[in-house]
Amino acid sequence: SRDISQYNVDHIFPLNKEEEINAAVGHKVDLNRIGNLQLLYHPLNRDEKRDMWPADWFQTISQHEEAEIQRVNQYPDVSLEPDMAEKFITAREKQLIDYLEQSYVKWTAQQASFINRDAGTSYMAYFPLKSSAGIGSYFTG
Repeated sequence: SRDISQYNVDHIFPLNKEEEINAAVGHKVDLNRIGNLQLLYHPLNRDEKRDMWPADWFQTISQHEEAEIQRVNQYPDVSLEPDMAEKFITAREKQLIDYLEQSYVKWTAQQASFINRDAGTSYMAYFPLKSSAGIGSYFTG
């Protein structure tokens, strides 16, 4: 079993490819957005990865590792080509938000407003409530 300390925060689309991505997309793309970041097992985050496009890097690892990385890191069904970088990042952010909402933000104000009869304490303050904006508003402002 791996410990979190064995992972690095990695850019899916490498920062040193920013100029090429911007040219391919036609405008500046923010590569430091959460949709372009993933946790990657340290031995897989080798120096040469910094200079590789994601699709090319996946050719250097096993199909099993590629499938696991894409599954665990919630890759959307969007091409990893440079001209699709912004669409990939945006789609992945939406997918991450949807996953978090479905998995962790299940409480509504009505459901969370129960009272602990023994202590007489409202637990509403302890649970993040799903607003009409949803958890996405925490990421997008």
